[in-house]
Amino acid sequence: GGGLSCSEQAIEQGKKFSEDVSVVSITQSTNVSNIDALTKYKNPLWTCLKNLNWHLNSQEIGIVKLVDPATNTWEWESLIHQSISLVGWPIGGTVTPDNGTGTPSFVGGNPNILYAGMSLNFNVKFAPSGLDCPLVGHVGVTPYTLNYTSTSSLWSAKP
Repeated sequence: GGGLSCSEQAIEQGKKFSEDVSVVSITQSTNVSNIDALTKYKNPLWTCLKNLNWHLNSQEIGIVKLVDPATNTWEWESLIHQSISLVGWPIGGTVTPDNGTGTPSFVGGNPNILYAGMSLNFNVKFAPSGLDCPLVGHVGVTPYTLNYTSTSSLWSAKP
């Protein structure tokens, strides 16, 4: 016989809830809009963490500038981390990311930044739903928080 009791299964399920999560770097879009004749917003949206049923997207706010119209050369002026959001439906509990801290790959104001990326450090709170067990009733599982670091691919300054 043996086997895990329902309460033990709930605890095991809780431990497994954050497994099958991978740190990734998948650019979804780089939304571009005009500021003026020479500068534009270029706001990358990218996936930084992924699971089968859900993923986390990171939104950045960037400003690019046309520095040489003859060669159509654009440079990054700034890139700022804005937010992290959950997309999809976690099965077996809730997943709550914080907004994290973003560090761009360059220092704003430096010349010749043709490509830029973002390195992200963030926490995700996993709250497994637990199980309903006969006799015992609902067995909840303590939520826990894990820390991740994800670095985006490099984005060209060209709009």
